[in-house]
Amino acid sequence: MTRRKNQKLSVEDHKRVRGALVSFLKPESLKLYVGKMDGEVKEHLEMHWHGKPQVEMKIVCIAFFFNEEVLTEDEIVHNVMLIMVAGHDTSSVLMTFIMRLLANEPAVYAAVLQEQEEMAKTKLSGEFLTWEDLTKMKYTWRVAMETLRMVPPAFGGFRKALKDIEYGGYLIPKGWQAIPMTHMDGSIFLEPSKFGLSRFENQTSIPPYSFVAFGAGPRICPGYEFARIKTLVTIHYLVTQFAWKLCTDNFFSRDPMPIPTQGLPIKLVPRKLC
Repeated sequence: MTRRKNQKLSVEDHKRVRGALVSFLKPESLKLYVGKMDGEVKEHLEMHWHGKPQVEMKIVCIAFFFNEEVLTEDEIVHNVMLIMVAGHDTSSVLMTFIMRLLANEPAVYAAVLQEQEEMAKTKLSGEFLTWEDLTKMKYTWRVAMETLRMVPPAFGGFRKALKDIEYGGYLIPKGWQAIPMTHMDGSIFLEPSKFGLSRFENQTSIPPYSFVAFGAGPRICPGYEFARIKTLVTIHYLVTQFAWKLCTDNFFSRDPMPIPTQGLPIKLVPRKLC
């Protein structure tokens, strides 16, 4: 595409690059990906989860999001574009920390399970999820959004000050790099260190440019909706097929993405045995 990094493109150049990428991520295309993602998730669970008493979340998530099976030429083109846009480790990190959260919050897990079981009852055996199904998973997506707020895979993106700016009594000189930390700003998100799903009940109440897990403005991630598809389809099959609990501590460090210190091993129990 270009030797220049996307972050350093001018606004107009970035719009042109973004326009080329968005053609692969328009709603008509995304609706076609839901069925394929549904099949891939079920195949992955059958291969890496079923019949195993324990798995390491970080490893199995990477295995899923880096599937190297042979693809058709059209699929290769689409997937190359999607990989460039939606990122690599971001998806596996998000799923890892959602499962960590659900293991630590039984009430949240129960509510997600109820929503997903109600959805499963509307599907015939072997029937794929659809775009319309995903739009009904409102509680589950709020769980994902709050997870992204508290433990964003990409903790922020540097932005260059185009002019001298005074903020909070400090001067940010022109040309300096700034990184937003709005996710943990108590004036925006009350008690930011606590998990709170009510924050995303009405997203229009969140001030612009304060929730930036997917960026914001002209450089917002064009893979946002594709990430939503991957997340919701995966959670649907995980919670309807398994219960789990953490095997060890669930501390994590950043390198630079958040990584569980021990890979987040979990003990699995098929739901039919619960």
